[in-house]
Amino acid sequence: MPHLLVDTNLRLLKSRLEALDDNAYFDLRITAYVRQLRKIIETLLSASAPVPNQLKHFITHQIWRATEFIAGSTTRLQPYESVYGLQCATREWLPQEPLIVTALIQEPNFYFLGVNPLFKNLASAGLGIADEIVQISLPEIYRQKPLYSIAVYHELGHYIDTNFSVSDTVLALNPQLALPGMTGPMSPEQQLMRRRHLREYFADLFAACYCGVAIKRFLEGFAPDATASASHPESYQRWQVIQALVSGTQHFLVDAFNQALKARRLPPLSLRYERVNVSQQFKAIRPVTLSSIKQVYGIFDAAWEFLDSEADNAQDPWNRMDPGEIERVVNDLVEKSIRNWMVRERWEHAPLTSR
Repeated sequence: MPHLLVDTNLRLLKSRLEALDDNAYFDLRITAYVRQLRKIIETLLSASAPVPNQLKHFITHQIWRATEFIAGSTTRLQPYESVYGLQCATREWLPQEPLIVTALIQEPNFYFLGVNPLFKNLASAGLGIADEIVQISLPEIYRQKPLYSIAVYHELGHYIDTNFSVSDTVLALNPQLALPGMTGPMSPEQQLMRRRHLREYFADLFAACYCGVAIKRFLEGFAPDATASASHPESYQRWQVIQALVSGTQHFLVDAFNQALKARRLPPLSLRYERVNVSQQFKAIRPVTLSSIKQVYGIFDAAWEFLDSEADNAQDPWNRMDPGEIERVVNDLVEKSIRNWMVRERWEHAPLTSR
């Protein structure tokens, strides 16, 4: 029997998943997901009838990608304070809370990767994998930097858009919609570019619903003065749309998205956060006591403002710190504030017998 690299890859992935099975995860469903993927591999390797090579390669590739996201979701690696907020946000949009897995990458990029529909159907039919999987990548260097990880809300916006065809609904309702910088008759390439830009605007607005101006502050530093490309609008136009939503100023794109969301029977784009006064506690280098999930979202905006201005004007000990130390301490305070809220909420909602 000839050597098949695809079978070798499956055996290597099986070994990797066995190792990942021994890890702890914040979401226990990940362990079940790991074991289901292992069963798929075992079935492929032990099938009495040969599995077509093309199908075997396809499934191997999908499991390989899934393994990448699972590996970044262990308790040791996953930025769970950021993922926790995403999980809470999905409750308003989805009938069942999805399984959110994260990959940590070595590049300055965030992205959402959908599970291939064919693989999803095969896994569901064969093993009953019923959980919706949301796969989000973020730079590993931001793993313990919640203020710099807020772009994960933008990526969740891409998932919501893809799952409910929000941008496509906007174009169906407004076929002649002209985006900033796009006017007149459009070629097929320009129509594709318009659809991609529309998806970026929706993801920005979705993130702004939860993070407020903080997402604009992050984008200003992460993608400053970026010109329009085939995939993304000009940075300035993105900031203008975010600012319109946060300030309550009417904007045709916000209106168009809300029209589409209403047609899809989904919640509108509106602010979900509550501003938190972090100044007094942060100046004393103490975490803030959060009182609601809205404040969990709202701490991002307040902490970015503190980092940008108040920390520079603060008294001892802030005036003895260099910029790198200030940034580290502010991110740590945000992380601890959210973690303390999570612990209190779980305690308050835990069954009496488990306390």
